[in-house]
Amino acid sequence: MNTHRSGLIGQNRSVRFITALNIGPGSTPPPDGKMRENIRNSIYIIIMSLWRRKYFLVSGAIVWTVFYLYLHYTTVPEDNGYTSNGISVKHPIDIEFVNYNERINQQTSKLKSLTKATENENSKSSTKENVNQIDNADISKTMPSDHYKHMTHEEIRIHQMNEKLEKEKHKQKSIRDKYILQGIKPTSIVVKPKMKSSSDETEMPNYSTIVTTKEPLYIPPLRLVHFDLKGAPPKITYFKSIFPILKYAGANGILIEYEDTFPFWGPLAPISAGNAYTKKQIRYIVELAKNHDLIVIPLIQTFGHLEFVLKLPEFKHLREVEDIPQSVCPTNNATLVMVKLMIDQIMALHSDSQWLHIGCDEVYQLGHCSRCSRYDRNSLFLAYVRKVAKYVRENHNASPIIWDDMLRHTTVAEMEKYEIGRLVEPMAWTYVEDVYLFLPNSLWEKYSQVFPYIWTASAFKGAFGETLTIPDAKRHLENNKAWLAVMSENNVAFTGFRGIALTGWQRYDHFASLCELLPASLPSLLLNLLTVSQGHFDNEIFPKMQELLECSSRAHYHLDLEHDPSMWRALGVCFFPGSAVFRVTLRHNEVAKSLDKFIADITTHKGWMTEYNINHNFSSPLRVNELLRDFSYYNSSLNMLQEAAVKALREVYDDDTVSEWIELNIYPYTKKMKAIWEQGMRLKKYQVWPRRPLPRLIDLPTPPSIDMGIVTS
Repeated sequence: MNTHRSGLIGQNRSVRFITALNIGPGSTPPPDGKMRENIRNSIYIIIMSLWRRKYFLVSGAIVWTVFYLYLHYTTVPEDNGYTSNGISVKHPIDIEFVNYNERINQQTSKLKSLTKATENENSKSSTKENVNQIDNADISKTMPSDHYKHMTHEEIRIHQMNEKLEKEKHKQKSIRDKYILQGIKPTSIVVKPKMKSSSDETEMPNYSTIVTTKEPLYIPPLRLVHFDLKGAPPKITYFKSIFPILKYAGANGILIEYEDTFPFWGPLAPISAGNAYTKKQIRYIVELAKNHDLIVIPLIQTFGHLEFVLKLPEFKHLREVEDIPQSVCPTNNATLVMVKLMIDQIMALHSDSQWLHIGCDEVYQLGHCSRCSRYDRNSLFLAYVRKVAKYVRENHNASPIIWDDMLRHTTVAEMEKYEIGRLVEPMAWTYVEDVYLFLPNSLWEKYSQVFPYIWTASAFKGAFGETLTIPDAKRHLENNKAWLAVMSENNVAFTGFRGIALTGWQRYDHFASLCELLPASLPSLLLNLLTVSQGHFDNEIFPKMQELLECSSRAHYHLDLEHDPSMWRALGVCFFPGSAVFRVTLRHNEVAKSLDKFIADITTHKGWMTEYNINHNFSSPLRVNELLRDFSYYNSSLNMLQEAAVKALREVYDDDTVSEWIELNIYPYTKKMKAIWEQGMRLKKYQVWPRRPLPRLIDLPTPPSIDMGIVTS
C-alpha cells in the first residue's frame, strides 16, 4: 500500500512537472510569456521536491565528507616530484595517492627489479651499470604522519628535519657519483632548490635535485658556528631547537665561548656568573651537538680579554696594569697556575674535543709591569703562548688554536724560535668586506712558512656596532664571500685550511652592553652558513633559507639586501625558533624612530617645551596642550613594544637577560616620555608669568662684554 502510494505520488509529480512545461504529447507550444511562467513554475517544483528530500541529501553529504577525510588522512602522495636526468626536468602532472603499505610494497618491488636488472647487466661496462643504479636507487623513506602521534611538536620537527637532511645527503651523493662517472668535476655539482607555486599558501618551498655547472670558490672542511655566551646565554632548549637547523644548513661544528657562564668550581668558583650553566647543562649541550654531528671546540681566554676574571678582588693581583683588568701579567707565576686550572676545568667537561681555542687576541697591556718591561713585547707574547700551548698538548691531548692578530707583527724567526708553528694553529680573523686590507698577501706568505694548518674567522653578527639590535646581513655576506675567495687563493700555500668559524659576538668585551641577540641574527647566520657550505653565493640560497626558517608562502621570494639589509621585509612572516625576537627588533626600530621624531619635535624643533621653557616654567598652556595631543598614542606604542619584547625574549632567555635588553633598548625612551609628561603638566599649572627679562640661572656664568665694533663719537 505504501509502495503504491509512493509510486502514485512520484507519478503525479512527474505529470505536474510535464504539464507545467506544456511539453506533453500533442501539446501546442505556448507563447513566450507563458513559456517563461512555465519555466518558473518548473524550477519551483524542482526546489520543493529537493526540499522534501533535504534529510536524505544532508545525510549523503555527511557520508561523502567522512569518506573523503578518511581517504585524505590514510593515504600519502606518490613520489612524483621533480626528477632530473641531467638534461631536462620533468614536472609532475598527476599525483596519485596510495596506501602507505602499498607504497612500501611498490618500492620493495622497485628495488628488487633494480637488483635483478643489475645482475643481468653484469656483462656491460661498469660505468653504465653504476649510472643506471644511481638513476633508479632513490627509494623514499617518508614515514606516514601517524608515526608521529606519540611525539611532541618539537620532537616531530627535529625528526622531520633529520629526515630531510638524510634524504638531501642521499640525493647529493647519488648525483655526485653519477656525474663523476660521466666526467663532470665534483665541485660543479650543486643542489638547486625549486619553489612551489605562489598560489600555495601553506606549503614550504620544495627542494629538488638539479645539476648546475657553477663551480664553488672554496668549501671549508670545517664550518663552525661561534656562540659567545658572555652575554645573553640562551636557555638550553634553544640549542635543542637550532642545532638541527644549523646541521641542515651545513655546519659541522660549534665554537663555544663560555666566559663567566661556565660553572667553574673550587678556587675558580667566584668567576662564574649568577646565571651560569650547570655542569649537567654543559654536558647536555655537548651531547646534543654530538647527536647532530657537530664537533665542539671550547674557547677560553688565557691572556687578553680576561676582564671576567681580573675584575674580581681575588684575581686583581694578576693584572699587567693595576687599574686595567684586561690582560694578565705573563711573568707572574700565579698567572699560569690560574690559567692551567681554568683549562683543566674546561677540558674536564670537553674531554673528547680535538681542539681547544685559547684566545690570546688583543693583548693591549703587555710589557708594562716592572718585570715585563725588561723584555720586548713579541718575546713576552710568544714565550707565554708556548707555555700555555705545551700544557694543553701534553695534558689534554688537544691542539691549541689562537687568534692571529698578535702574530701579525712577529717575524718568522721569532715564531720559529718559540716553536709556535708546531704548538698552535692560528685563526686569522677580520670582519670587513676587504679581507686583504688587514691580512695582505705578505702575511699569508709569512704564515705559510710557519704553520702547516690555519683557520679563518668571519662574522654573522656583533661586528658593525656595539649597540645594534639586528645585524647588517649585506656586510656580513660580503665578508664571508671575501673569505671564500681568500681561502681559495691561498689554500695551496698550506697543508690545508682547517675551516672557518662564523663568529657571533654578543658583547664587544665583558664590560660592553649587549649587541645583536642570537635569535634576531639567525637569518644572517643561515645566509652566511649556507654560502660558505656551498662555496659561493647565488640565487638558490634564499629559497633554502626560507625553508629552514619556516617561512610562509606569503614571504618574499627575492632577497634584496641593498634595500633590506636586516631582512625584516624578506623574512617578516617566518616562524623559526626565536622569530618573535626577530620581529620585536623590527617593531623596536619603527617605534624608536617615531619616538625620536616626537621627542625632538617637542624639545628641540618647537619653541614651547625647550630646556629654556622648562628651566623658567615659562610657556603657553595652549601650546603645551597642542604638543602633548599625541602623547598617549606614542606612549601606548612604547608600552605595547615592551610587553611584546618581554614575551618574545622570555621564550629564549632568563629574566636577567630580558631585563638587561629592556633597560638598554626601551627604558631610555620610557624615562624620556615620563619626563616630557611631567614637565608639560608642571608648565600647565602656571596661570601668571613674570615680565621679561626672565631671571638668569644661578649656575649660568655671566656673559663677558662683547665689542660689537660700533664706532661712537
